[in-house]
Amino acid sequence: MFQSLLDYAWYWFYRIIDTFQPQTQYCVLGYCHSSSYTPQIFTEITDLLQRSFANDDTKSSPIETQYSYSVEFKNFYMTVFKLNYYSSYYTEDNIYNYYINGKAGIILTIEVSSHKQDVDDMKDRVQFVLKKIEKRVPVLFLIHGPQDCLGKCTPAITDMIQMLVKKYDHEEYSCIATKEPGKDGTLYEGLEWLFTTSCK
Repeated sequence: MFQSLLDYAWYWFYRIIDTFQPQTQYCVLGYCHSSSYTPQIFTEITDLLQRSFANDDTKSSPIETQYSYSVEFKNFYMTVFKLNYYSSYYTEDNIYNYYINGKAGIILTIEVSSHKQDVDDMKDRVQFVLKKIEKRVPVLFLIHGPQDCLGKCTPAITDMIQMLVKKYDHEEYSCIATKEPGKDGTLYEGLEWLFTTSCK
């Protein structure tokens, strides 16, 4: 019951945002261990937005390319790219020019899992995003994964992110959220923050 009311409320919130804004572009960058072309968190983000629009005809089906996919709504457009391809297929300049440059906001998802975390590699990729974008571009950091892994890894990852956003003077335009399995509340709030901040 509560989830239905929440979906309905967010349907109207996003519909108002979508109606009165010129088309803006957002990018979801993912750091994850999953070999899936579209990791679960990406699917959850797009599914949540589609539920919020109640499958309105103003959106298009996902558009897939070799290394990314995109979803277009009436007045905003979202591109999804896995940072795992960074250095394997694309240079930093490629990723910036193709996916980051000109975007109204960035969602950077970080997956925690039972696999050993490569902290230095994770730090390099977060740092790459922050040093490339303009300071006033809002960034939503979304930490997700199994509940037991979130409890163990989130504090260290949060500290690392906070250190980097302070280093690049991005504090007012960054938000850190933890997405627990099966719970959309934090994701709703994070997306609300991103869309609202990017419209200022």
